[in-house]
Amino acid sequence: MNKNQESKAALKSTGIVGGGQIINILIGLIRTKVVAIILGPTGVGIVGLLTTASDMVRNITTIGIPFSGVRDISIASASETDKEVSKVVSFFLKWMFYLSLLGSFTMIVLCVPLSNFMFGSDSYSSWIGILSISVFFTSLSSGYASVMQGRRAITLMVKSGIVSNLISAILTIILYIFLKKDAIVIALVTSAIVNFTVLYFYYKKLQIPKFSPRVTLTNTWPEAKTMISIGFFTIVVSVFDQIMSLGLRSFISDKAGVEGVGLFTAATTIATTYLAIVLNSLGSDYYPRLAAINKDDNALNVAVNTQLQIVLLLAVPFIVGMICFGDLVIKILYSKDFIMANEVLKWQILGDFFKIISWPCGYVFLAKGFGKLYVGFSITYTLVYVAIIYFGWGSLGFFGIGISFFISQFLGLLFTYTYSYIKFKIKISADNQKIIFFTSFILVIAYLVNTFLLDTLRIVFSISVFVIMLGYSLKKLSPIMDIKEKIDKIKSQFKK
Repeated sequence: MNKNQESKAALKSTGIVGGGQIINILIGLIRTKVVAIILGPTGVGIVGLLTTASDMVRNITTIGIPFSGVRDISIASASETDKEVSKVVSFFLKWMFYLSLLGSFTMIVLCVPLSNFMFGSDSYSSWIGILSISVFFTSLSSGYASVMQGRRAITLMVKSGIVSNLISAILTIILYIFLKKDAIVIALVTSAIVNFTVLYFYYKKLQIPKFSPRVTLTNTWPEAKTMISIGFFTIVVSVFDQIMSLGLRSFISDKAGVEGVGLFTAATTIATTYLAIVLNSLGSDYYPRLAAINKDDNALNVAVNTQLQIVLLLAVPFIVGMICFGDLVIKILYSKDFIMANEVLKWQILGDFFKIISWPCGYVFLAKGFGKLYVGFSITYTLVYVAIIYFGWGSLGFFGIGISFFISQFLGLLFTYTYSYIKFKIKISADNQKIIFFTSFILVIAYLVNTFLLDTLRIVFSISVFVIMLGYSLKKLSPIMDIKEKIDKIKSQFKK
């Protein structure tokens, strides 16, 4: 497969997964807006803390199996034997069921300590205990989603995501309208149950044959042991990030109150959600491709540069748009009460530029089997990020959160590409260097415009900068997407 074909394949998967994510985000925007208006920054902060706690427990108790299970199911699917597929899927889902129970039980046991840690009292312990139901169904859902991904049923995954998010949004909005703050836990549990129900409905469409011998924990241990060993490195990073995220939110709550956590949650959610459209969509087939060529450094270099070019051209227009219109986005998605989050958001968005440049190389560490390096780098990055916030709070205050993200992402980029160049001979191509230089220039202009200009002048220049960046990306993507050819086809249809 040549470079142009690789680029088209990457864009195709992005179109399927990304299209579904865009719809899900639009649904989420409506839900977020309603929640922000009804609950305000304090309520959003509580939701953020509870969600972080449940995600942390879920990630710890599932021990990386949802991630590694995709690999085993994909291998079984490649064998093209129904018996092998049903065996692996049955073993995998059996373990996911018991791990889901473990997660639910753990949430109940830790409800009081978690409440004391996050809120400074046990007043929210009952809410955290009820969230054990959410942990169970969310963990179980991740198992069925892994089966779909392993079977490459991307269309079914996208459909299930859209349907479950739509139903959850409607129910959540109704609950918050009538119950206000008291609906927080009920809404989280309801969303988890709806997500599982819809996902299971679409999973049944795969029609995977039932494995005939009785499946027990004992006879599935060899397969589970392999899954655990593979998923260990990713789960270590995930769990560490969740623990640090929980600690960071508790620190912000102590320094700036729960309202501060709400502002932080708003900025972080906006900064990560839009980027997830591009990175998650491209990542759906990027890692398997890297794993297949992990012994060939030249092929890896081509794959990394191909992915880097696409992610730059797709993501940077979003980044420029967020810098130019971040305050408007915050008002639309949340409310004017959250406007203080804009300065943090701008620095986080700028940091995302470094993140998307280093992202293609991050997967190389895993594809090469450098799990310990991946863990060490990820943990070090998180520690640097949190340390700058902690020690810089006295001079930078709340706004230091965004600056910390910017600095840590820049340092992460330096390490990732320096190590990749020395160890794997991966070098950024001349074309990509030109793209990075131009997009960096546009980002600096966008930041200066939105920092020093006011009112009408700022709006005019912001729109101009965004249009220039969007036009540049479309021009560069045109040969890959065959834009001119598609336009010519449309014109020919009108001429008939």
